[in-house]
Parts: sequence; C-alpha cells; structure tokens
Amino acid sequence: MLSFTKIKTAMEYLIHISSRIRQTGRYLLHKLERWLIPTLSYAFIFLFVYTGSDKLAHLERFSRGIMKIPYIGGLVPIIGPGIPLLEIGIALLLIWPRSKRLGLQLATGLMVLFTLYLGLMLLFVKNRLCHCGGVIESLGWGQHIVFNLIFVLLGSWALHLYPNNNKTQNTIK
Repeated sequence: MLSFTKIKTAMEYLIHISSRIRQTGRYLLHKLERWLIPTLSYAFIFLFVYTGSDKLAHLERFSRGIMKIPYIGGLVPIIGPGIPLLEIGIALLLIWPRSKRLGLQLATGLMVLFTLYLGLMLLFVKNRLCHCGGVIESLGWGQHIVFNLIFVLLGSWALHLYPNNNKTQNTIK
C-alpha cells in the first residue's frame, strides 16, 4: 500500500528530474544559440560565393535566363552582373565581425526575395526558370522553396539572437 511518505518522495523525485531536464534543455539551447550565428554565417558565405561565382562564370547564360523573366527581363544589364556581385559582397560582409550583423540582415533579406520570386514563379508562370547557379538549380521547386525557407528562418533566428551593443558584437566570430 502506498503511504503518504512514498508518494511525497516520488513527487520530489519527479520535480527534481523535471528541473534537471529544464536545466539541460536551457543549456543545450544556449549552446545551439552560440553555435548558430557563426555556422549560419559560414553557410551563407559558402552559398553566396558558390552561386555568385557560378553566375559570374556563366554570366551570358544567366543573363539570357533573366531576359525571359516577365517584368524584369529588361533590367538584364543591371540584374545580370548585379545579383552575383551582391551575393559575393554579402559574403564579404559576413567575413568581418564588424559587418557581420549587416551581412546577416542582407543575406536573410536576399533569401526572402529569392523565396518570393520562387513562390511567384510557382503561382503565375508556366515555364518556370531557375537561375540560382550550380547544383542548386537541380533542386525541384518544392525542395528549393524549403531550402530557402530554412535559410530565412535560421537567418531570422540568428538576427534575433545577435547582440545589439558594439562591445559584445566583436565577440561573435
């Protein structure tokens, strides 16, 4: 038969265990948050240098593809070299600690724009065009949107976690 003392001991043990689980969860979340900004920065650097350099290496093909896009095809002289140079420029911003926050903001914003472009292509265009560069062009449209959304969500989370004052900004590398 269960006595009051045994029930009380069991409850104290459960409270202790749940407290330890919460502490462990907070510890793991803290570690993840410290890991997120540098890792995501490296991922954006790799992504933008990779796709930007591929677009520059195949600028004529990239520009021909941009010409086929409704409404913005006439902006090829600006967009053709502009997008790959912007991607590489954002990657450079992510390298230096003093400009990392701006780089994360621009990288996340650019991924939002790319995701909106993909969504509009899916909704309104029959002949869908992807000019992302490299193997990313081989993703299916659903995979591509999921890929972009992962970067958008992680970028937003990293910006939320990023310290605001200059003293702590320099400690994140």
